[in-house]
Amino acid sequence: MLGYKRTLSVNGKTLQKDIVIDPQKGHIIKNIFDMYETSNYSLKTIEVATKKLGLKLSKSSIKNILSNPFYSGVALSKKYGSYLHKYPCLISKDIFDKCQEISINKLSTD
Repeated sequence: MLGYKRTLSVNGKTLQKDIVIDPQKGHIIKNIFDMYETSNYSLKTIEVATKKLGLKLSKSSIKNILSNPFYSGVALSKKYGSYLHKYPCLISKDIFDKCQEISINKLSTD
């Protein structure tokens, strides 16, 4: 998951897997949501901005990021449906919901 990285730590005699925010890319993913939430930036503008920050993403990749609820604390599972996960969130649910609303409105006006 872009913006996160997997870690391994030793807890006693057990290896413990975890997911943490990637210090190099996490802020860029958050910035994508922050820009889009304002309704002032197109996917192309966000694509250019992320490239300047060192992360080359296509418009379709940005669209996928913006539609992924994992960043706001919700995981999706084919077996279990959606559920709240335990990992750190890059954005709030309010920001995620606002971005979904903007996406729906843009689809209806395109």
